Amino acid sequence: SQVRFPILDVFDVVKVAKVVEVEVVVEVVLAAIFVAKL
Repeated sequence: SQVRFPILDVFDVVKVAKVVEVEVVVEVVLAAIFVAKL
């Protein structure tokens, strides 16, 4: 089964990322997506 992230949720994450440490959040999200595609 594949995990799909709704676009709106992704936008919400981006908004939160702007408040928190952007670089760290982006790296974690990209890592999660990369692992999910394996």
